[in-house]
Amino acid sequence: MPQELAELLWFGGVGRIQEQSDSEYYSIDALADVMELYNQALLEVCNQRAISCVDLASKLPKNDTVFYDDLHFNEMGARNVSQVVTQFLVEAGLFDSL
Repeated sequence: MPQELAELLWFGGVGRIQEQSDSEYYSIDALADVMELYNQALLEVCNQRAISCVDLASKLPKNDTVFYDDLHFNEMGARNVSQVVTQFLVEAGLFDSL
């Protein structure tokens, strides 16, 4: 990951990161692995319970074109999410074609 993107990351601190300037942080790889495990578990639960689920992780790039930091969408990201969700709803037959 380029340094300019790594500097946008703030999630993943261990302990009371707001109160301690020397807090440890999980590695970028560890955070990515955990997020992948979480997403897969969520998709499995949705599948087991026959619940519709939009897998945004597979549809959006993982870079600063859609994310403000490692957690929040920027304006383009919000637009992309709305397009993905709208397409999902239309294809599921929940809305007439827009």
